[in-house]
Amino acid sequence: MNTTFERLLVLTGMLIGLSGCVGAHMHDSLPIEGWVTDAQTGEPIEGAIVVANWQLVVGGLDGPSERGQLELKETVTDSTGRFYFDGFSKQVRGGYEIRQANPRLIIFNPGYDYLVRYDARKIYGNSNNPETDFPREYRVIKLKNLTPQKIGTRNFYYVHLNIRMEGLVEKCGWEKIPKAILAMDSEAKRIAAMGPNSIADIDTIERLESRYGNDMRCKSPVEFFQNYAK
Repeated sequence: MNTTFERLLVLTGMLIGLSGCVGAHMHDSLPIEGWVTDAQTGEPIEGAIVVANWQLVVGGLDGPSERGQLELKETVTDSTGRFYFDGFSKQVRGGYEIRQANPRLIIFNPGYDYLVRYDARKIYGNSNNPETDFPREYRVIKLKNLTPQKIGTRNFYYVHLNIRMEGLVEKCGWEKIPKAILAMDSEAKRIAAMGPNSIADIDTIERLESRYGNDMRCKSPVEFFQNYAK
């Protein structure tokens, strides 16, 4: 009797495990290579931060709903303005999808307009695929200078960026993109120093702490960045 019961438990566990794999599939991401330059001078921009995310969605009658990230990465451009992400292969759980808009890129460098690019297929690296292997000129991203007029006295310039970042920092995502968070924290403080009515609606470390400081899945943002700076 005990042996039969034990077998039933094992079989039940296997069925539960298999149910989570139904519809699961592998997503293969090609390497990504691009160059960031000054739109006015054409000179390469060194030190620009590039964040790449692969958004998971669940389809529905009222449209897709975002459900976290399959992968989240960041890098910094070198002296030639070049950035590069390795390709990868990762399992997508059943019921979840990666849509054509992925990967999505955020390019951020203080003193320049930030850029959110929703379809990075044109900057994939060498793939020997004529649909994705574009010449270098298609993979050059030009950033425009950020003028004081765009910042204004009450800054709403960064609202769109903040909306994009909210989906990336949840579930301890800041741990994967620390350079981006530190740069945006510094930019928010720079704008705040312009005057009492100057606001940069982007995440600072303190704002992350207020929202996620009690998340038991990871260290508090303040503690994490204190250790990261050491």
